[in-house]
Amino acid sequence: MKKFFKIYLLILLVLPLILSGCLRQQKEQYVMIKGQKIIVEVADNQAEIIRGLSNREKIDDNEGMLFVFPDSKIRDFWMREMKFNLDIIWINNDQVVKMDKNLPAEGKYPEKSYSSIIPVNRVLELKAGWADKNNLQIGDKINYSL
Repeated sequence: MKKFFKIYLLILLVLPLILSGCLRQQKEQYVMIKGQKIIVEVADNQAEIIRGLSNREKIDDNEGMLFVFPDSKIRDFWMREMKFNLDIIWINNDQVVKMDKNLPAEGKYPEKSYSSIIPVNRVLELKAGWADKNNLQIGDKINYSL
């Protein structure tokens, strides 16, 4: 009986922790820009940042990848092994500071790189044309649900 009680107690204590972890991971992450909700995949470690959207077949109009860095500094990106064109939105805190639009996909050995020119701590990659379609401007604010 004591053994059963210990197992039961352990399940009662551990199961909520496991479930809360699963629920936290499933929470939809998004940013709001100019009233538009963009569902984002967050890249916040070196492996995810290096991989980015490489080798993906496509993303939808309301999807993107948000790169989150621990500090603000000049960042450089490339279009290595991309299969579709992108808009890159350079962000410092919650403000758009630069945009590179309709960047062409490149293969395994990209010839071009793109720079924020000024310090940023976040970068948002969106399907090419999103910035123009939604009249995104330097200085526009970004809201996060991360």
